[in-house]
Amino acid sequence: MGPHRGGGGTFTWETWTPSDLIGDSMSHGWGSSALVAMQETLLGATLEAPDTDGAVVVMIAPPTKGLTSARGTVPTIAGPIALEWRRSGSGLSLNATIPPNASAHVSLPATSPSSVREGGASLARSPGVTQVTSGDGTVVVAVGSGTYQFTTTL
Repeated sequence: MGPHRGGGGTFTWETWTPSDLIGDSMSHGWGSSALVAMQETLLGATLEAPDTDGAVVVMIAPPTKGLTSARGTVPTIAGPIALEWRRSGSGLSLNATIPPNASAHVSLPATSPSSVREGGASLARSPGVTQVTSGDGTVVVAVGSGTYQFTTTL
């Protein structure tokens, strides 16, 4: 048994039951695509094209169906983006930490900007929120680096 066996792996195996006897690869790049799909579909975080300065931009849009909560970290060249959201019958709560040299567009289920709070305050009074658009039952805010606590009411 080599050093690659046991816990603490840092890559995705080529198969669910690797054997090393038939040439199974222990580091197949295509195997990690499932991790990206989980980040985008279940966590709701999709990396976008960098801004004009080359800084990281992420779109955060928790799914409207399926899971009622999720928590995870998205690795980026600017540092990790930490994200946690919880959906209930009365709305959504979303906590996000955006690293320096990164920004995010956060899409929230809400009928208007007045039904969204960040850190308990209205969006107009929230430092770091630079843009707000709304339509079709969604409010999208643009934020820079920092930690944010969004809540919506339906």
